[in-house]
Amino acid sequence: MNKEEIFAAWAPETSIWSRWVKPVLFAYLDVAAPVAPSYGSATSLPGNLPLPFQRGEGQGEGSVLPPESTVPTPADKAETATHEPPGTPTSLPASAQPAQPVTGTTRHESSAPSLAAPVLETNWVPAIETRSALVLDLPGAEGVRLGLDLAARGYRPVPLYNAVPVSSGEPLLDLMTGRPVAAVQVLPIVHALKEGATSLGLIDLPADAPPVFLLDAHRRAAGRKMLPDEFDNRSVCFTTDFPSANFLFAQRIGCVVLVQRTGEQPQLDLAHVLRRWQQSGITVQLKRLDAPGPPVPCEIQRPSWFGTMFQRALSMVGLHYGEAGGFGGWVTDTSAGG
Repeated sequence: MNKEEIFAAWAPETSIWSRWVKPVLFAYLDVAAPVAPSYGSATSLPGNLPLPFQRGEGQGEGSVLPPESTVPTPADKAETATHEPPGTPTSLPASAQPAQPVTGTTRHESSAPSLAAPVLETNWVPAIETRSALVLDLPGAEGVRLGLDLAARGYRPVPLYNAVPVSSGEPLLDLMTGRPVAAVQVLPIVHALKEGATSLGLIDLPADAPPVFLLDAHRRAAGRKMLPDEFDNRSVCFTTDFPSANFLFAQRIGCVVLVQRTGEQPQLDLAHVLRRWQQSGITVQLKRLDAPGPPVPCEIQRPSWFGTMFQRALSMVGLHYGEAGGFGGWVTDTSAGG
């Protein structure tokens, strides 16, 4: 499958949810080296690159998109963003320059498990007839894998990943400290989207199949202090990245299930989304993967600056926007810090 076909598998024109699919990572499908995350036990966080790992020739995570890329910039989104469907699905960004063939390091390819195999116990998943939406806030590629499993049950995965990879040719690790150069490791997510497209394309989902929104739990790189010459691709999600409560109600969806590994409350940025839905009458439930049993009711606590006109600007303080959309940029001496 080429890049356009992979994007179409995740954002088909027939799906009412395709307009919310983030196109950023799909621009890097043809330049990303296939890397399999570690699946292991519950303490293993899929999405973290194996260490040590150094990039060889042709093993770039991606390349900076050309200026003519069609990835929407934050300014464009601010002018056009709406909670209601704009009428057309998001377009795929222009292709980046292809990388050289990968040679040498192939051990990750041969050991990569099939994304089609269920990786988590899913007896808790609401029956498709309940018309529930799910938000998977899971680390790295884990959300993609579970999203594919849920697609086989009748749900439509909607990737919302908005962090760009390190530019092609840059090392993944600081050779002196061994510290990852990028704040967030998104290469396993890129590979999972690419590998999972074939199986997803074979599933005949209705246009209004209930959505499963996919987020990277590591997107904010909590606790990391950015240093000069590091790549800051930390990101946040906004209420405009999701459909409104009115649109959910119009699709007969009255319940949203938040799925995360642990914790009783969502991350701060996601709390703004869920709190607004809840105030509008959407039922919010929580499923912790570290606890047995079905989802339970969850009262979303009021987050800081909730509902204020400055909330979006405040949440972006210290973050770097990519030149062609998404979050990602090199840290300079003046922009270093948390």
